Amino acid sequence: MCYMSLFQWAEFIVSTVLSAGITFFVGFIIARFAGKIIKIILHEADVDIFFRKIGYDFSAEEFASKIIEFTVYTGTIAIVLNQFGVLKLIIILLIVLIFLTLLLASIINFKEAIPNFVARLQISNIQIGDKIKINQLKGKVAEIRLFHTKIISENKETFYVPNVVMRKYVKK
Repeated sequence: MCYMSLFQWAEFIVSTVLSAGITFFVGFIIARFAGKIIKIILHEADVDIFFRKIGYDFSAEEFASKIIEFTVYTGTIAIVLNQFGVLKLIIILLIVLIFLTLLLASIINFKEAIPNFVARLQISNIQIGDKIKINQLKGKVAEIRLFHTKIISENKETFYVPNVVMRKYVKK
């Protein structure tokens, strides 16, 4: 067995923390610098002016610089976590968290989908072109989908009504 003396252990901890701290500090400085350089380069190339001319009103310079900063920040954090030997664990935890979030979102969506699908089967007497009234909404049925119905109101506004609502409130 390999045992470290208290001095060796303390030296290892201090050197790892110091190295990680320096890496963290330098990485964040590089991220800020890289973001500013990209912003200057894109400004000199008149990228924002180009986007405004074609009808987009957002700062591509700002967006690109933030993407570069975020990427370098993420890389820096990954390097620091790797220095502590926990990068793989963090990546696995993030993957599990993402999977659980997607699973929860799917369950919630599925919970809403089943009643709307069943309601679609129950409103089979409604046809495209029918005039309908749901509370204050009056209009024509433009499209009937599995989970919702598209209605065009009398003043040409488009509404998407869940089929559960259609089943409950429609008066032909």
